[in-house]
Amino acid sequence: MKLIQLRIDEAVLPFMNGDSLYDVPSFSQDMRYIEYTYKKKSSFRKIAPDYTWEDIFISIDQLLICSEDDVQRDLAGISVSKGVMRPIWLK
Repeated sequence: MKLIQLRIDEAVLPFMNGDSLYDVPSFSQDMRYIEYTYKKKSSFRKIAPDYTWEDIFISIDQLLICSEDDVQRDLAGISVSKGVMRPIWLK
């Protein structure tokens, strides 16, 4: 898996509940979109219920690239609310 702007911190591991990159998260049935907000502008990417962790990480990376945010981000976790998954960043 080649990521351009996304770095995955070990802090994200508890959110994965022992899953591998190729496992589908147990809460994936509740997710419809991934949201990334940069400079008060939100970008969304639709995701399918069968997305693996690898697919999710690649989708977040693509959102970062499309947002024109030129800084690499360290993913520390995720939150899911009302079908929308939002990254939690390391500061």
